[in-house]
Amino acid sequence: MVEAEEMPLARVLGDEAAALVVDMLRALGVEFRLAARVVDIAGDPHRPPVVRLDTHDVAADAVLVAVGASPNTEWLAGNGLDTSDGVACDRHCAVLGAPDVVACGDVAGWFNPLLGRRMRVEHWTNAVEQGVFAARRLLGRHDEDGFAALPYFWSDQADLRLQVLGATDGHDETTVVSKEDRSLLVEYRTDGALVAVAGVNAGRAVMTRRPEILDGLRSLRRTTGGSA
Repeated sequence: MVEAEEMPLARVLGDEAAALVVDMLRALGVEFRLAARVVDIAGDPHRPPVVRLDTHDVAADAVLVAVGASPNTEWLAGNGLDTSDGVACDRHCAVLGAPDVVACGDVAGWFNPLLGRRMRVEHWTNAVEQGVFAARRLLGRHDEDGFAALPYFWSDQADLRLQVLGATDGHDETTVVSKEDRSLLVEYRTDGALVAVAGVNAGRAVMTRRPEILDGLRSLRRTTGGSA
């Protein structure tokens, strides 16, 4: 794995937890080239590709390029809507500037009343739940409190299942609760309140923390206030 950053997953998990996950993958035989810049990918139909880094070349049988994604909002250009990060929506998934239109899924940048801020989530569980809410908004049968979603995603890597429940960005305290060869549980807190949990092969331990995370986020909202 070639990674431009010094530590994969650090943006999501933080440096300490990300390093532990990388160590688990290394133990499974994954080789990492970190803080490496890809200069070129060379090859032809008759030879395997070669990934040329700024320091050396890496031979490969196949190359998977994972560079992220951006919301497809170009077709909305010129209509006066805020598309600076997806389509800006209120807490009810109604598009700002076009209240009779709703947005959901990866493209929707809505105000999440649970977290007290605008966010855009690129995970299919959010798209499914938000799609239902958006449809109810069009029918006038939605919850007036808004679409209050607790972010969640998982990723299967080798025989490791990584799960994150809650939003890890903005936390001020990280605690590694448990660590074994093939499992890991990490807590993330803000001002002492639990705001997220990450786990590797620890599905039950992650999901059972949902009520505590919700309580922690609501406690922070009562302290900080905020609306949109």
